[in-house]
Amino acid sequence: MITIRNERWQPIETAPTGPGKFPILAYAPHASEHKRIQAVWWHQPTNPEASGLWVSEYGTGPKPTHWRPLPEPPA
Repeated sequence: MITIRNERWQPIETAPTGPGKFPILAYAPHASEHKRIQAVWWHQPTNPEASGLWVSEYGTGPKPTHWRPLPEPPA
């Protein structure tokens, strides 16, 4: 489990992109209105020469500028 102490919006360059599927809440200002804030995770293709990308339930392509941790689920 990854512990993140800062829950404010942060530049996307600081988001976790390591191995594993660690979802974050991302803000993509150029997405359609209902997709501007969505849960995304980093996907690194198995080809080491390929670039990684952000993926969401809508597929690939979100270009987020900021991120923050997902909130804790209700108790």
